[in-house]
Amino acid sequence: MTKEELQEIADSVIANWNMNLTPEGRKNFYRTWWRYVGDLNCEESRAAVDAFILSDRPFPPRAGTVRRTVLPEALSDVLTLELAWAQASERIRAVQQGTWSPVAPLVGKAMAEAAIHGTSKDDHEAFTRAWRRVVEEFELEVLGLPDEES
Repeated sequence: MTKEELQEIADSVIANWNMNLTPEGRKNFYRTWWRYVGDLNCEESRAAVDAFILSDRPFPPRAGTVRRTVLPEALSDVLTLELAWAQASERIRAVQQGTWSPVAPLVGKAMAEAAIHGTSKDDHEAFTRAWRRVVEEFELEVLGLPDEES
């Protein structure tokens, strides 16, 4: 999106929530939104802001909220902790029986990081810690910002 398109979207947020910003505050608002939303599709970003406006929420959306709204499909591959543990447990049981059970890539990564070989409480706790790290890294990669060009 262009800076002009972003300014138009940001202005709709400012106007709808009656944000009384100083000229410097407005400039900072644009700068922040450009950093977190500027690389996104303009129409999708506008639609996300419009949805917030139509929902009549008392507080304006943050730029990160708009980013997460526009990029949800990439995050749809992330399983809940419970489903991830179920896959990991099934894989462990299958390997112990000499067979194989497929797991999602993020589950495999968490299993490797946690170095689990069983389904004990300690294994579950290690997997949970690893799962949270793996998901956080994945979300940062998917939702992360492009490298800034000076």
